[in-house]
Amino acid sequence: EEQAAIVTFSDPKDVEDICRKEDHIMRSIPVKLYPYYESLGTALYGKGRPSWKMPDSFTVKVHPVIWKFLLMKGLLGSINDQMHPHFCSVALDDPEVELSPLPSLLRQKGLTAKDVAVWSKTAREAFCRLMSQYSAFECDVNTDAWKSAEKEVRLVVKEDAILVFDASKEVLIVAGRADDIKTIRAPVENIVLKAASVVERSTKAVGETMLLSPERFYVLKHEGLLKAASDISSEMELSYNGGTQTLTIKGLTEEVLRTKNWILEKN
Repeated sequence: EEQAAIVTFSDPKDVEDICRKEDHIMRSIPVKLYPYYESLGTALYGKGRPSWKMPDSFTVKVHPVIWKFLLMKGLLGSINDQMHPHFCSVALDDPEVELSPLPSLLRQKGLTAKDVAVWSKTAREAFCRLMSQYSAFECDVNTDAWKSAEKEVRLVVKEDAILVFDASKEVLIVAGRADDIKTIRAPVENIVLKAASVVERSTKAVGETMLLSPERFYVLKHEGLLKAASDISSEMELSYNGGTQTLTIKGLTEEVLRTKNWILEKN
């Protein structure tokens, strides 16, 4: 016959205090104490255990270039391994990733209806946390500018990210681990902007001339002409021909107009 008894306390706190440890001594007799729970109303083991329906699979969209990075780095297996504790298998055959429950989900001891019901939410959150370790950014750049910048960009990026240039959309997409992307983003954007500026200047630069006497040009120089032009654009070119008494201004249309306006305002 089982030597056991149920003891009821009026204050629940007394139960918490006394059950902090299992082993007790009462009148030199060792006694084990456990908290008592009402029946769950269902069998947890054996034939009487309820059967559960496997949750449905679902899909999550991953940024296509991040997906390419994962594929290139051979990280698909690692992601699956990290999802196994959540009873989840990940099919990363394309950017629309399928998450499916593992059979071991229904073989857990003490499985409840709630465990099955929240599986999708838990798996989705776990997968999104994994994907938050990766990021991507875009740079607007045309084909000519990308050709000019590509070599320098690749020297900065090295093997830390993947580069995808979409000529039809004139955009460069860079993807990798979030920490690496934080480091390389600014340098890449600066290189691309510089290349775009050089290409634009080489294809859209205009040159205009203004008649200026040597004396007037001398005065304008002392009034800050060269500094004003540099402030408008350090890439703009100014040249003066004393023989023809002309000042040639070469740069983008807007830059040339602003420089001419500055000169006219000084007259």
